[in-house]
Amino acid sequence: MYADMTARACKQAEVVFDKVDLSSPEDEAKILEINDDMAVDGLIVYFPLFDALRDAELRALIAPRVDVEGRSSPPTLPRPPCTRALRWPSCVRSSRARWESTTRTRRSVTASAARRSRSLTDTTPRSETVGRPLAGMLANDGARVYSVDIDSTHVYERDGDADRHTVSVHSEVKPALASLLAESDIVVTAVPGASFKVPTAALRPGAICIDLSELGNFEADVRDRAGIFAPRLGSVTILMLKVNAFVLRMQHQ
Repeated sequence: MYADMTARACKQAEVVFDKVDLSSPEDEAKILEINDDMAVDGLIVYFPLFDALRDAELRALIAPRVDVEGRSSPPTLPRPPCTRALRWPSCVRSSRARWESTTRTRRSVTASAARRSRSLTDTTPRSETVGRPLAGMLANDGARVYSVDIDSTHVYERDGDADRHTVSVHSEVKPALASLLAESDIVVTAVPGASFKVPTAALRPGAICIDLSELGNFEADVRDRAGIFAPRLGSVTILMLKVNAFVLRMQHQ
């Protein structure tokens, strides 16, 4: 789904987007081939593909030159300052920052760091491309994040004053989504299914609701209860993907 969304957006902007099938755990050769292809400016892999260990191995193969998500591992050996490539934020982080610049979301999340009672429900699938980094990023900002996936709910929280977070499994095996929504100031969702809808009646009055799904995960009357509603933010994420690809091209010309 995400690849199809990106392909359509790139076509509209006259950006060439090729989809490559990584159906076998032995397909690491394809990633290495793309790393060396100077006609390619960016590579994004939609994890999960296999088991967690194999996915981590494949992710580590992505060269910084084409890593539009900014998630490749930094070099383990020190490098002279003149040869260090600039680090760039992930598409998810960039799109959220762009949107926040025109809303009060940043103030809400910053306030949550001081009060810690602020909570956020994230129904984004817990993938390594979107779900996990998004939950971790918001937790680092100070929010308590309830990451809800099809089979579990994890709790992400900032680890003291450090720029890192902890992850724990919710005390209930499968807590009711309505109870999490009722205490959440912000709701982020990206479920790739038309049948899933966040019930408006369960939202906390004045909640900030962010819809990353192309199919729409909120009910039609969400604005009646939400303080701010941002639909289809995924298009901004795709825009930042293209911006990152352009930055990478400029760095490596």
